[in-house]
Amino acid sequence: EHALQFGAPLILYVALYSQNFYNRYQNAFKALIAMTFIGHAFFALGIHPVPGHFIDMVINVFGMSETAARGFLITAGTLDILFGVLIFFQKTERAALVFMIFWGAVTSMARIVAHLDHELMAMSSHQWVHETLLRFPHFMVPLAMYLYLSEQKKAGQAGQYITSN
Repeated sequence: EHALQFGAPLILYVALYSQNFYNRYQNAFKALIAMTFIGHAFFALGIHPVPGHFIDMVINVFGMSETAARGFLITAGTLDILFGVLIFFQKTERAALVFMIFWGAVTSMARIVAHLDHELMAMSSHQWVHETLLRFPHFMVPLAMYLYLSEQKKAGQAGQYITSN
């Protein structure tokens, strides 16, 4: 579950100090991303005990019943596993990354949205902003990978276009 939180500094180090880092380490980066999403899925699916705060956040954000919240978590967990696998296939990696960017950002921000008390803004923000920031790697690392792949695709298409003329 915490693979990206611990792995993000390593990814940054490798990106800064290694030549051709993506090609050499892409599977390791993908594994860190997949472990984070699949780890969360294990909680959402009840493979590990479902944390009460997962259910509370869904109830607070969407205003649904506990039963509906558990169903929502099962769906989310299933998608997390699906996209955690799809990231390893070239044809589906970009779609998986788009899901992970979106879902990683939503679940990061959910800490603030679900627990923000407008009357006690400073106190509730203080309690939950750090939890949100701690989870930024859950969407920022997939975003960085997606942007890198997009640039590579553009460069490849430009190179093909230039050589074909």
